[in-house]
Amino acid sequence: TATEGSAVLDFFEQAGITDQTVTRIRSTLEGAISLFHTTAPEADAGGHSNNNTLGAASSGAFLESFQRVIDLVFENGVEHRELLDKVFRFSVTQGKDARAAKCREENIREQADHMKSVHLRCFSGGVAAKKLLASEGILSLIVTSGTLAPLAEFKRGLRGVEFPMMLENDHIISRAPEVVVPDATSVSVDQVWGGIVCAGPTSVKLNGSYRTRNNHDYLQELGNVLANVAPKAGGDGVLVAFSSYAQLRTAK
Repeated sequence: TATEGSAVLDFFEQAGITDQTVTRIRSTLEGAISLFHTTAPEADAGGHSNNNTLGAASSGAFLESFQRVIDLVFENGVEHRELLDKVFRFSVTQGKDARAAKCREENIREQADHMKSVHLRCFSGGVAAKKLLASEGILSLIVTSGTLAPLAEFKRGLRGVEFPMMLENDHIISRAPEVVVPDATSVSVDQVWGGIVCAGPTSVKLNGSYRTRNNHDYLQELGNVLANVAPKAGGDGVLVAFSSYAQLRTAK
């Protein structure tokens, strides 16, 4: 069960990692990482790395990941506890990670059942964004998308990242005014129609699932639908989207 992020501080304290010892531990980690990186590049005459070399590279990568966690958790000393509680969740699982699954595949079940994984999950993009903005050489951060609105909520989710300039346009899809259609009364036209077409002009079911997407009758009916819709859609064309490239190639 996940708990508040500051629980990671208590977890590290049990291992002797505290505000008082973290500087020494950082120094030890840097030395170990440097040693592993010095060992890892070595290879034989044929350019192949041996098991010891691969082990050193793997250990170095693991220690670098652990170092990043240490830096994050103890970033602002005791003051960081409040941020950990707000946007982080901490949990420890036993026998459930990828290493445990691999051990079970190799029939080392007893070892797998005792493997523990520590999880510190961040639920705010603001943590990464603030680090990015603090990096040397970053002058501006431009965030743009068609799905950010409402911007106030998006900004609140980034917690502490300021956007001095914000531009939010009206949605391009809106209800059009009434238009007069020849030989008909005035009608209201929408830019987008949403619905589900279950069958085509000849009553063949439009089922594009994996089992039926290559069926001749289905493909023929799909073509009939497009042939009927396209001339009446108006505008500059019709956009047809498929769930996969394989389905697109089949339909073509």
